[in-house]
Amino acid sequence: MITERRGFSVTCDECREDYGTDYTVMFDDADSARRNIESSGWTVTAGRVLCSGCAASATCALLGHHWDEWIPVDTEVYQGRIRYCEVCNHEDTDPLRIRLSELPPLDVTEPEARWPK
Repeated sequence: MITERRGFSVTCDECREDYGTDYTVMFDDADSARRNIESSGWTVTAGRVLCSGCAASATCALLGHHWDEWIPVDTEVYQGRIRYCEVCNHEDTDPLRIRLSELPPLDVTEPEARWPK
């Protein structure tokens, strides 16, 4: 059976993620939507709706990170310490670890190409 249904769906104002794992969840009214998403870790303010990940990032941007203890790391690619924010799971390293994906692209057309300093 195919049935027309009208209702309310919820989307994060920051990342545009729909509420629901594999499908968009529909609610009969806005109050029901609000109660359900808040019980799942989403945040509803006067002007915005944020998924749990974006709410955590916004909290840390406003108040700063709440770091776990440093963990020693000794691998072939990195030696140092690492810690994670207990709120948003952001990673911090000491000394700073640069990921290859964060480097600017290398110009391989020039024989003496180097990454910018």
